[in-house]
Amino acid sequence: MTAFDVRTLTEVDVATTVAIDNAAFGYQPGEDYFETVARPLWELDRFIGAFDASLGGEQVGGAGIFSMTMTFPGGRPHPVAGVSWVGVRPDQQRRGVLRALMRHQLDDLHEEGREPVAILTASESAIYGRFGYGLAVDRVRLEAPARLEFRPGVTVEPVRQLPRDRALPLVRELYARAATQVTGLMTRSEASWNALYSDHVDDRDGATSLYFALHREGFIAYRIKDNWTDRGPASTLLVHEISALTPVAWASLWRHVLDYPLVREVLYRRAWIDDPLRDLVVDVRALRMPATDHVWLRLVDLDRALGLRSYRTACAVTVGLTDAFCPWNVGTWRLELGPDGGTATKVQDEAQVRMDTTDLAATFLGGPRLGRLANAGRVVGDPVSIEALGSALSTPLGPWVPEGF
Repeated sequence: MTAFDVRTLTEVDVATTVAIDNAAFGYQPGEDYFETVARPLWELDRFIGAFDASLGGEQVGGAGIFSMTMTFPGGRPHPVAGVSWVGVRPDQQRRGVLRALMRHQLDDLHEEGREPVAILTASESAIYGRFGYGLAVDRVRLEAPARLEFRPGVTVEPVRQLPRDRALPLVRELYARAATQVTGLMTRSEASWNALYSDHVDDRDGATSLYFALHREGFIAYRIKDNWTDRGPASTLLVHEISALTPVAWASLWRHVLDYPLVREVLYRRAWIDDPLRDLVVDVRALRMPATDHVWLRLVDLDRALGLRSYRTACAVTVGLTDAFCPWNVGTWRLELGPDGGTATKVQDEAQVRMDTTDLAATFLGGPRLGRLANAGRVVGDPVSIEALGSALSTPLGPWVPEGF
């Protein structure tokens, strides 16, 4: 395998890094898109490139980290390393470039004592498991026909449609209140807000600019993709984001878009797996909610990570952990978990539960249940200990990340 020179990028490397990423992903954004939307998110000192001496020092790949803050179980926001802009030049794939980039990133996080948890959204779901990332958060493609009927007794209140300049300050305030209530929600920087709520033509997918409707306890942002047939209007309403603090707010916001004029279907590509809409409607079969992978999570340092969240029940168990990419996590750990947090200490005891780091990472936010992984043979050991650990890791609702990065 070729040894690549992996180093921190400088300004002179930015254009090449963007070109590599565009070629790898098949992007061709407008000339101003990178500078106005994407570039403000970059922390250049957290971006790296792989350079190949056999090609005269040409850059063959790149990867970056966004300094992000995520709400962990218990409502505690903590820094996480948001891995993004990972790309390998198409003519240099399958030569170990990606592995070199991942090696450098994780070694740096470990050795410098930076974020003990890394997250990413993957272009292909088969890529990152070999680097210790576990599937922690699903997203749901929610498809609902317009005028879908709610169950009797559901309370719905009026919402207000506001222009962007009046809506966004209120949206930010409401989101900040919700961010501590739902595991997975991010604390957003100014650059993150600007990118997520960009109305650049490259972000519209042929639809309108964003519309906003607000309830005093929630908001919904959406676009309209118009369509007309011989039978009349058949537009699609594309939900950009919905957030609510109360059941009445959830119902009111969903009712607003389901009753939107000239719309035949409502589509939300990053819905929550525990979105209340499923339990509001009469005709459940009319609703489509297929789930797929969204956020993959890496426990960079097990001992530093486990104390960052609370646990639903108290538990003391020894776990034998394998980790093919970060050997410092390998061994038998005594986990002592409870409502106030947890600790992980390496011991010489016999392991009661055995698993790979990807499986513990997958359950870290309360997404996949440990028992489900055990049922697939991925977690093995004493059934009582598996049940106790699974109960401690569980959360009342699943995690949700309604954005990509």
